[in-house]
Amino acid sequence: MDNILLILLVLLLGGVLAILYLNLKTKPKDENENKEAEEIANLKSEISSLKDTLNTTINSSLGAMSTSFNNLSTGVTKDMTETLTKVEEKVGNFKAKRG
Repeated sequence: MDNILLILLVLLLGGVLAILYLNLKTKPKDENENKEAEEIANLKSEISSLKDTLNTTINSSLGAMSTSFNNLSTGVTKDMTETLTKVEEKVGNFKAKRG
């Protein structure tokens, strides 16, 4: 009877040690998973920050380009209007001389 109790006690102790070993063995994986999840969250945050910075830079560049284009367009329109006015005057003078 004592031998059976001793064997059961040893088996129970072995089972508890096996469970404890497996529990301790899986904890570093959880910590690694937590670190990986944290790194992924940091990467997402960094990507979002870079995206916002890129959008801001593109928007400011487009605004500057638009302003430059508008200024250039205004200048070209003014020059074309002046040139066409001179051409019309010359055509008018030419017609007056012929007519």
